Amino acid sequence: GVPLWGVIDRLLVASDRVLAVDFKTNRQTPARDDQVPEGLLRQMAAYHHLLAPLYPGRRIDCALVWTADASVMPLDPADMTAALTRAAADPALRPRLTPR
Repeated sequence: GVPLWGVIDRLLVASDRVLAVDFKTNRQTPARDDQVPEGLLRQMAAYHHLLAPLYPGRRIDCALVWTADASVMPLDPADMTAALTRAAADPALRPRLTPR
């Protein structure tokens, strides 16, 4: 029930799978996916969460492309789910919507 806005840099749609890719220009590239900054993990988790009902029956994958070293880092769905759970519990991110 929270409005989100974002832009997926590349979306590849196949008959059995959807891949959401975001390009990142960070100068320092994490060596492993468990070192991805929380904000980026939450961003990709939101994409993963929003794409699932749009493409039922297809596996949803997310990856980051680090432009500094031209590497592709697939993200673990469990890590993204955990990041989205943390985001939902974060009081600083609760919507500041006023009823009309």
